[in-house]
Amino acid sequence: NLECLTISDVTLEDTVVRSLASALRENKRLIHLRVCLDVISEECWNELMRAISTHPSLRTIDFYFEEDNKEGLVSSKERNDETKQRRTGSIVDMLRVNRQVEKIVFHQNMYDQNEWCASVAPKLEHNLY
Repeated sequence: NLECLTISDVTLEDTVVRSLASALRENKRLIHLRVCLDVISEECWNELMRAISTHPSLRTIDFYFEEDNKEGLVSSKERNDETKQRRTGSIVDMLRVNRQVEKIVFHQNMYDQNEWCASVAPKLEHNLY
């Protein structure tokens, strides 16, 4: 009965992300998920968000970079405003379904800050109380 999962030192290729999404659908007791982000495709990002959206017990999610290579992992594609908006939008969509997640840690170069403040932060605060 796994309650905390940290995934690091692994390249998040499509097959790894799909396996993680599948495992999240099977595990009903996970409370904390910490994933070291590498460049991840939009398709896999959305699949991961769909798996998280229906998870019944997940409370905290931490998307992070290895400290020694933080800037190297954020590609120019990831800094693209459209990509940031889509990813932030997918988190908003996930939070429309998942009412348990209370905290999300996310690298500032990976999301749209205005959308985060307007849509994500209020949902997280609502879930917290």
